[in-house]
Amino acid sequence: MHAQKKYEVGGRIQLVGASVVSKRFRIHYDFAFRVRYNEEAATIVSADGSRKAISRAIRGQSSLVFVVWTDLGWRVVDVTSA
Repeated sequence: MHAQKKYEVGGRIQLVGASVVSKRFRIHYDFAFRVRYNEEAATIVSADGSRKAISRAIRGQSSLVFVVWTDLGWRVVDVTSA
């Protein structure tokens, strides 16, 4: 059977804001940021041009991003839903 070629379109993330969080959490980190973002819907496109939605667009999402400083620069140590 011939394998059908498919590809994904969409799903891009747009950063809409970020702020430093001063509250302390129970993990090791140097800084915590609250990041606000939107994400486009994602769609699978088949070789015949048909499309199938695999995720919906989301607006106003928020996550906490924890970073530490290393010899190589900043490194993300955890990301959680805010």
